[in-house]
Amino acid sequence: MRPASYKVYLLLLLAPSLLLHGAMVLLIRSDFFLANCANPFLRCLDYSYTLRHADCEVVIYGDSSAKTGINPLIIERLTGLRTCNIAQTAGTLRILGTAPYDEYLAHNRPPKYVVVAFNNRTLGRHNGAYDEWFQANSQEVIVQLVRHHLTPQRALELAAHPFLTITHLSVFGLLKLPGDTSTPESTVQAMLTNLYATKGLLTLPRKPLAECPAPEKLAPAARPDAAWLAEMRRQLTPPGGRILAFLTPVAVCDHSWETFESDYRALFGRDVERYNIGFFNDANHYTPEGSARFSQTVGSELAAELRKLRS
Repeated sequence: MRPASYKVYLLLLLAPSLLLHGAMVLLIRSDFFLANCANPFLRCLDYSYTLRHADCEVVIYGDSSAKTGINPLIIERLTGLRTCNIAQTAGTLRILGTAPYDEYLAHNRPPKYVVVAFNNRTLGRHNGAYDEWFQANSQEVIVQLVRHHLTPQRALELAAHPFLTITHLSVFGLLKLPGDTSTPESTVQAMLTNLYATKGLLTLPRKPLAECPAPEKLAPAARPDAAWLAEMRRQLTPPGGRILAFLTPVAVCDHSWETFESDYRALFGRDVERYNIGFFNDANHYTPEGSARFSQTVGSELAAELRKLRS
């Protein structure tokens, strides 16, 4: 076979896949996708990209434990400052870093305060080879990238991880199919209504946990990545403003992280809060009661900062 024939054969072989993925990218970037997505978490994470001239004085950023754990309305009540929660997921932070926050700044004035909060497993850095993409193996990361951050460089990153990209951009895994009752649309709409009413708090439709998840179901604990946290703090600190960083509370029955407790205390300058398991509705996310309690902690510390400035 002549060289030119090989090229034609290769092109014919790849063309269907390229066309399919091109069509999937266009679909995922459309409003139709967001309205028909099977993953309610994805539909809620787009909130931060809808804010125009919100000009929040306090912006909450971090992983999904911050998204489900800090209620802007409670922060506003305690501080008198306009607040919104634009937190994302752990994987999104690892791959996209501050890109969602930067997109918020493109359409809003910089805040006076940034409150950033992470789960201990988001901050953990494991020994040996560490591939961010495989650690952040989730639909949320890749869909957020395709919908809002698809630069040529990001497209090359997707191409460098073809298995993950193909798996997570599968239309059949992302769109609701006939007869799909996994999460009723009425439940999703209630989540979205509450999300916008609370200015970004995500409340998952799950019952409180009755017992701690089995250790094998939890991601292994690891020493906190101090360099990564320091860089996030540097990038997120608003000009002329301040940043407050928190480790989100852990369950009293989760002992996996205690080996590194002193590291976390040194990083955040405070003891780690520990809650009864009933304040969680899964290993990393909070019930409304858990969120109210942690929001009170965050709001009280921020209010104390304000009093110092005014005295």
